[in-house]
Amino acid sequence: VSFGMFARVTDIAPKSVAELKNLRHMKLDSINIGIETAHDPTLDRMNKGYHASDILEQLSKLDEAGIRYNVFYLNGLGGKGNGEVSAIATADVLNRLHPCIINIVSLTVFPESQLYQDVLDGTYIEEPEIERLMEMRTLIDRLDIKVNLLGHHISNTVPITGALPGDKAAILREFDEAIARFPETELKAYRNRIWHL
Repeated sequence: VSFGMFARVTDIAPKSVAELKNLRHMKLDSINIGIETAHDPTLDRMNKGYHASDILEQLSKLDEAGIRYNVFYLNGLGGKGNGEVSAIATADVLNRLHPCIINIVSLTVFPESQLYQDVLDGTYIEEPEIERLMEMRTLIDRLDIKVNLLGHHISNTVPITGALPGDKAAILREFDEAIARFPETELKAYRNRIWHL
């Protein structure tokens, strides 16, 4: 018998490696962690309470303790013009870690959120859909670790799954074909039809 959990990066910080090893001994088998991105300006903008260095430090402790973990990447979080830098920063951090799965979901702003008000105020500009596809492509292209990808969430206009490094070339081709084929308006219309996640 084992158990898993969801956690924030900041939840790991108070635990020493010895304490984490003890949790592993007590059958803590896996942790799902929403890192969102490793792009510090975006983490600050979203008041996440941690930076890329914290992601690296805390998840390295899980590696040392022998606890498996999966991470969630929130595509599009940086807003217009920040997709590539977010992808590069995140890949650079993840390449120094050992996640089992990278789950990719795409930011969808709903009217009840504070971010929706920021969109209305013009203080936050959503990342265009084509830029989001390019962001995901950049993230995957720059990853050089052995990891499983789960990007088949409803929020993703181009769903993908696979295992790196073996499936990388095929996944990149999917993105290239989608970027060439789908107009921004069609992809945006898809997102506008999402009423819940």
